[in-house]
Amino acid sequence: MSTLTLRYDFTSSDGMEIRSPSVPVALAYTKKVDAELVLAAGTAYTLWDATDTAPLAPTTFTGLILLALDGDDIEIELTTQEGDANARQGSVTLKEGWPFLLGDDDGRYNYTVGAAGDAFAGTAGVIKLVRAKNTHATSDLTLRVIILS
Repeated sequence: MSTLTLRYDFTSSDGMEIRSPSVPVALAYTKKVDAELVLAAGTAYTLWDATDTAPLAPTTFTGLILLALDGDDIEIELTTQEGDANARQGSVTLKEGWPFLLGDDDGRYNYTVGAAGDAFAGTAGVIKLVRAKNTHATSDLTLRVIILS
């Protein structure tokens, strides 16, 4: 078993600082996918699918790290309980050089959407699909993907 140790140091122009704890968090893993993908302009890609049974493909993850290496035009879509009638999608836009981190694949689904809805009251499930889309009209963009299992 291997580990990935996270260390960070953020400093703002007005003096705010956020630093790693004195004993940094380590994520344990037995499988690792580490790739730099060039995403063609306007194209969506499946980065991870829990139903992929290829020998090196993890069916669950204990760590997900995504890093846009050039440009702010990569959107990430996370789907909890893909294939279920009550599956839920959420999306975020990556900022160049800022890592997007998840410590596991836990998620919620089967909840009411809208003003009366509460995602926290949904059924516990797992993220089963991670996709990325380069929303830039003309430029290819590079995304680093690390999946630990």
